[in-house]
Amino acid sequence: MRVVHLLAGVYLFAFAAVATGQAVLTFGGNAQHTAIYQPAAQDLNRIRWSTSIDLNNTENLSAGSHVVTANFTGNNGWANSSGSDSGAPQVVNKDGTTTVLASSSDPSTVGRPVTFTATVSVTAPGSGIPSGPVTFRDKNTTLGTGALDSTGRATFTTSTLSQGAHQIIASYGGSAVYSASTSQTLVQNVSKK
Repeated sequence: MRVVHLLAGVYLFAFAAVATGQAVLTFGGNAQHTAIYQPAAQDLNRIRWSTSIDLNNTENLSAGSHVVTANFTGNNGWANSSGSDSGAPQVVNKDGTTTVLASSSDPSTVGRPVTFTATVSVTAPGSGIPSGPVTFRDKNTTLGTGALDSTGRATFTTSTLSQGAHQIIASYGGSAVYSASTSQTLVQNVSKK
């Protein structure tokens, strides 16, 4: 989940009345948030009042650059106005991930199955559980893939590893929301029967 803090300000050109009304903020042309501006009291020593708005939205806050547009519908004698941050758009980065790899049996025996488990976690301040495939490799050779489950784990089982030491890695390819990550190398030792 991403929380975007937007600061919307209404600049006052007179102090005869309190500005109230409604503002609609459009985030990247998709996500909308409506804020009702009703300040409890107007500080006559300042020329504006503002509010901070949190957009909690995981579907529409895709990674990339987004222009935020605010349209203010005034009342109580205040005119409508609008503005955007097109000169410095809001940049949304993908949430970072880490991939940790474990073996069910090290050392293992030639011809016997060994299961590799990759756990993909989201790094702070991101949240959620990544989905998608994880690719398991023996150095530069692809062994196979496994899909992340609802706990962020993917498994792959093989019984074809030859005798010796194998450098196993797991790679998560990322998604529209989460960045890719690769585990540290796990040395899987395979002995004779």
